[in-house]
Amino acid sequence: VQIGQTAFIKFEAYPERIFEFNISNILPMMNIRTRTFTVEAEFENKEKLFYPNMSFEANILIEKKKSVLLIPSIYLLPDTTVLLQD
Repeated sequence: VQIGQTAFIKFEAYPERIFEFNISNILPMMNIRTRTFTVEAEFENKEKLFYPNMSFEANILIEKKKSVLLIPSIYLLPDTTVLLQD
C-alpha cells in the first residue's frame, strides 16, 4: 500500500453506493495485537455522509492492467483447466 493509491469503500449505511478515496497517510507503527497498520484516506466529494463508528469494507487498488481476460471462478477447475462447455 502506498500514498496516492485509490481505495473503494462501501459503507453498511449506504449499501448501494461505493465511495472513492485516496490514501493520504500510512501510520508506520504496526498494531502488534491485530498485525495491522492504520491507513488514512481522503474523500474528494465533500458530502457530509459519514459519522463516527460507521462500519465499512475497503478495497485498495494496488495495480491496473489493460487487455486482461476475466474468467469467473466457477469455470476454473482445480487443475487450472477452464471449463468451456457442459
